Amino acid sequence: MIDCEGLVKIYKTDDLEVVALQGLNLSVKDGEMMAIIGNSGSGKSTLLNILGGLDRPSAGQVRVGPWDLLKVSDHDLVKYKRETVGFIWQNNARNLLPYLSALENVEMPMMFNGKVDRAYAKQLLEWVGLKDRMHNKLTQLSGGEQQRVAIAISLSNRPKMLLADEPTGSVDSRTSDIIMDIFRKFNREMGLTIVIVTHDLSLAGKVDRVVAIRDGLTSTEFIKRNPNLDGAPPLSGVGVNDDVHEAFVVVDRVGRLQVPKEYLKQLEIGDKATMEFDGDKIVIRAPKSNEGGIRMMDQRKKTVRRVVAGGLTLSLLVPLLAACNDKNEEDPNNRRTLRIGMMYGSSQDESYYRQQYTDLFEYTHKNIDIELVPAIDWTEQQFEAPDKQQNVDQLAKVKEIMTGANPVDVMIVDSTAMLSQLVQENMLKPLDPLIKEDKIDLTDYVPSVIDGIKEVGDNQLYALTPTFVPSALFYNKTLFQKNNIEPPRDGMSWDEVISLAKRFGDGKGGKDATFGFSFNQWGASDGFSDMTQYAAPLGLRVYDEKGEKMLVNTPQWEKVWTTIADLYKKHVVPTQEDMQKIYEAQSKDVVVGGDGGQVYNPYQNQLFFSGKMAMVLGQYYMLNDLETYNKNYEKLKMTKLDWDVVTVPQFVNEAAGIGTNITLSALTSINAKAANPDDAWEFVKFMNGEDWAKLKSRSSYEMTARKSFIKPRDGMSYNIDAFTQLKPAPQQSLADAKLLQERPNLNFINQLGSSEFQQVLSGKLSVKEALKEYEEKGNDMLQKIKLNPKGQFDPGIGGDVYGGGGVVRPLD
Repeated sequence: MIDCEGLVKIYKTDDLEVVALQGLNLSVKDGEMMAIIGNSGSGKSTLLNILGGLDRPSAGQVRVGPWDLLKVSDHDLVKYKRETVGFIWQNNARNLLPYLSALENVEMPMMFNGKVDRAYAKQLLEWVGLKDRMHNKLTQLSGGEQQRVAIAISLSNRPKMLLADEPTGSVDSRTSDIIMDIFRKFNREMGLTIVIVTHDLSLAGKVDRVVAIRDGLTSTEFIKRNPNLDGAPPLSGVGVNDDVHEAFVVVDRVGRLQVPKEYLKQLEIGDKATMEFDGDKIVIRAPKSNEGGIRMMDQRKKTVRRVVAGGLTLSLLVPLLAACNDKNEEDPNNRRTLRIGMMYGSSQDESYYRQQYTDLFEYTHKNIDIELVPAIDWTEQQFEAPDKQQNVDQLAKVKEIMTGANPVDVMIVDSTAMLSQLVQENMLKPLDPLIKEDKIDLTDYVPSVIDGIKEVGDNQLYALTPTFVPSALFYNKTLFQKNNIEPPRDGMSWDEVISLAKRFGDGKGGKDATFGFSFNQWGASDGFSDMTQYAAPLGLRVYDEKGEKMLVNTPQWEKVWTTIADLYKKHVVPTQEDMQKIYEAQSKDVVVGGDGGQVYNPYQNQLFFSGKMAMVLGQYYMLNDLETYNKNYEKLKMTKLDWDVVTVPQFVNEAAGIGTNITLSALTSINAKAANPDDAWEFVKFMNGEDWAKLKSRSSYEMTARKSFIKPRDGMSYNIDAFTQLKPAPQQSLADAKLLQERPNLNFINQLGSSEFQQVLSGKLSVKEALKEYEEKGNDMLQKIKLNPKGQFDPGIGGDVYGGGGVVRPLD
């Protein structure tokens, strides 16, 4: 199934090379279930990304079944990823769309393949223990539950091979066993090939074969003596349970092998060793003499002895020698430790975070050792009861690692809400004096990003971020020209954009309709979710800070409800019924290839690509789909898309300059109690410097925060400035998040709101009537929730509805 030979992966910047894989060899049989283990930086995740089609190898050979991943075209690579391989990300949020329910998330990959099998989607969620949670939005699920949704998504299109990067890293032990049972069931009953990357040695003990990777090469293999023995004791350290596993040192095709580091340490072997062959074994020893050359052979033993050189090739040795200076950075007396705090993580996630944030810094700062410290450790959480997993006090956990005898030096937070709270409690060091002292020119940074960070710091900078995920309003230029309607422009208000959108279509909807607008590129959502996204910049509250009184029966909320309800009633945005009719019609109109088989078409059901949608809100990564589509539209017998972007609509009077669906993350700050503030500032500068910005500018999912590295994709022309003009909308405060953790039954309040909104859409209630009823029923429900915050609760709400939190905020 998998055959890697001499696989090399090199990451390059202008003057820096990092060799992640150094000629790796690996074979995995069809139908095998195996695990890959190794220390952080060993190359495990790089290998998995290459096998998943997420990264291209630099050299060597890598084949998966009939696919040659070194030579495969971009178009075929998309097909490979959609149909052949299922991927479970280490960071589970990358699998999930936050505005969809768990069930809808699992169905989304099916939709791209043209056929939704709801029964199978429900079965997957039942297998991962979410039978009773499948209709919940992701904001209502714990981290462990979200990871289980991600696992179900990876299996939704029945892949031939499953790649799992720490699949049990954020779930409890019981769920971990369930997941492994699911993997084993698919492996044995359907012949699914499964490759798992993990630090969890107890999990590694449950597979047939374990391959250890070190320094980008396979070093050791552990093979289970009895493949039917699933309850094997875990691997321990470098050894194994001798009754269960047999250990092998891997010898590659040119005779190289890796000697375990602990053996080398015990034998005091450095960069050279002696090797002897006495007829039936090879003996490796530390050199007995440093007198130039090799000692004479012992004639009586008639052995062969040779000097084995260390692992650095000349190409790597030269830049390392050039980097040496008078400071002697390798001097043990000059070594320092920089402790970097993160919101979430564990030892199992460490390699991912090091690749994202610290590997290049360590490579260029060789006298600094990085220690990663997660505020919330998944390996501790996974053994807690589900209610305790959901009710983690994030702020308390962050404070814990920022104070005490050994506080972190750097704190990386994933939300402006957390940053704001830390600033209010004087836990962060202001960066403005350091920026002034080092004469750092902030004019090269995207102003909206800097302003967004300053806004939570009382007009001061307490953090910087190297990247952000912006949004824009994408529009179909052809549709506007065809209908003789002026296209949208930067800086438009919501009222102006909605007015434009209403000029498309006949207001009746259906399979042949043209729609004016959608809140996402996939088409219809439930109206209540669209409403939360629309109103996010306004910061309107559903209930008060104490969770005791409803605040929805107001003129501001009435205007929001009326606006979104009108869009649905007039079919300016597609309804669920419209999308269903479109799906049914398009399923009969498939493209057939030369061999008679159906051509894969992920864009068939996306209205913007099929010319049925005039405008759509999309995040930066929608550019990937547009680029791929316009390269392959002829093969799909579709029409080339002439498009452009403008800024996201804004509330020009109530919240000017603020956009929806814009995310600032990786906010990097310095702890006010940092023991090593100088190196902390060096790290913050490095992460937000030009070299890092150039590297990150190649990302197809996030945009660099440095203006000089922002430019349209090669071969594409569009209004790139549209992505950089607006600040992000306010996020849910930590106080509101904590209240929701303490009273998870508050989620039923938004379920009630969704039910009332459906009454408006069906014509049973006016907006005024619905908001009044929402207020009355909500006040009654709040009092019941105060007495019963997290126990079994019957809200008395009918229908298939979804919930959220106390403050309307962007769904990110």
